[in-house]
Amino acid sequence: KNLVVKYFFYLAQVIEFDLFKSGSAVPSMTQSTLNEIQLPKANVEEQIMIVEYLDLKTQELSCSITRKQQLIVELESYKKSLIYEVVTGKKEV
Repeated sequence: KNLVVKYFFYLAQVIEFDLFKSGSAVPSMTQSTLNEIQLPKANVEEQIMIVEYLDLKTQELSCSITRKQQLIVELESYKKSLIYEVVTGKKEV
């Protein structure tokens, strides 16, 4: 079977491996159990398309998260300056 490594990376992030673990003190998984996990079948071309799509969406989400985090920082700074101005009497309520 041909498998695009990044496709497997994305796939591994959504598989519930906990369902296949055994043991309580040190959870583990045998090779035979791992071999029994059925992966969605896709040919190499489909895997590449899926990886490209997920890469694009991941990048879009990362950019959106970064923008929102920056907005939070700016709003926190604005909040602090407003509190300072009200407490020092520079701004009336």
